[in-house]
Amino acid sequence: MPASQVTTYAELASLNWMFTQTPTTGPNTRPTVWFGALSTTDPTAAGTSGVEPVGNGYSRQSIIFSPASGAPAQVANSNFVQFTASGAGWGTVAFLMVFDSLTLGNCWAVGPLTTARVVNGGDTLQFQPTQISIGHIS
Repeated sequence: MPASQVTTYAELASLNWMFTQTPTTGPNTRPTVWFGALSTTDPTAAGTSGVEPVGNGYSRQSIIFSPASGAPAQVANSNFVQFTASGAGWGTVAFLMVFDSLTLGNCWAVGPLTTARVVNGGDTLQFQPTQISIGHIS
């Protein structure tokens, strides 16, 4: 997922956190853990409409981001991230979403995978460090 975009939720939370005393959108403190979620449909800029696989070993996976760098600035994963289907497939996954919770939670970033992939039972979809990057794209 190269240089994908933060969601509307993340933009509002960031601006409110930086410039107001009491944020009306987003938490008063930033999340300290992040989870990658696969999607078979294109999530909106608001981070909604993404459809995650259900069952067959699917779960969101932890992502650790390194400090922002570059111009334009972006963050990238510093850990190896791996999703493995068990029992049966998940269909064609084409997008990655970044959430602040293992289940439910708020979607902070969305983006397409470099290549959509059909995930069959026993397949593994993995991301090496720096393969997941997030930055603002106008």
